[in-house]
This record gives sequence, structure tokens and C-alpha cells, in this order.
Amino acid sequence: MTKGNQNIILATKQGMAICFSETDVRPMGRNTRGVRGISLAKDDIVIGADILAPDSQVLTVSEEGFGKRNNVDAYKVQFRGGKGVKNFKITEKTGVIVGVEVVRDTQELILITSNGIVIRTDIESIGIKKGRNTSGVKIQKLEENDKVAALDTISAHGQR
Repeated sequence: MTKGNQNIILATKQGMAICFSETDVRPMGRNTRGVRGISLAKDDIVIGADILAPDSQVLTVSEEGFGKRNNVDAYKVQFRGGKGVKNFKITEKTGVIVGVEVVRDTQELILITSNGIVIRTDIESIGIKKGRNTSGVKIQKLEENDKVAALDTISAHGQR
């Protein structure tokens, strides 16, 4: 739930992200199509959305186990519907983006791979990058033909 005046981040599989004010999204009935949040390139899809909180970071994780954090102030607030900004440098080595979460140092990251492996690590062990167009660091070494399938965050005390 939001407070009515917060900023939203949308992120795509191909490494783009847009940050806009939730006041740009007008209330609608449930039988409507909604509004465009981000303009997508061909073959791109939205893979995550979250509410930006002050003094937090945006965590981005790729299918090959790479991840990075950026401070929320690295994302300029734009009008919804734009192309957004480059959030992650996609390469063959990193693979595409599988998830984006707004996090704090006190949380832990849970990664689940396509082979059913579950990994738990401290958020603060993942470096904060100054630039958005970087690939980050290897968070988890994966077995051959394994990929990160999903991620979530929990508090350091084990609660969501």
C-alpha cells in the first residue's frame, strides 16, 4: 500500500527502469485498462515494481546471479510512460534481469534458482554502485544450466 504521494519504480527484463510519482496515476474503476507506466522496447517486459522509500536502495538481480544496489536518488523522477533510464548493464555473462526490490541494509535477500536451490544473504554484503549502467557483483555462483528464478527480501529477523 502507498501513502498517496510516493514515488514508484518500474523495472524491465532488459535493464531499463523508470521512477514516477504515484500522483501521475489517476484512480480508475476495475474495468479499465490502466495507464502506461513505461514504454517498452521490442521483446521487453516489466519484471518488477516497488515503492521508493527515502534512505533506501534499489536492488537489481540478474538471472546469472549478478546483483547491485543503487541509492534511490540515482533515479530521477520522470513522467510515467517514458522510456526510463538504463538500470543494469545486460551482457551474456549477466543474463537478463529477474527482479528489482527497494531494500535497506538491515534486510536479507532470498534467491531461488530454477533448480530449486534457495540462497539467503545479507543485503549489506551487496555493494552500492554509483552508476546505474553497471552489472554489479556475483551474488551467487550457480551450477551449469541453473538460473535465478525469483527473489524476495526479509528483515534480518526472518520476517517479510
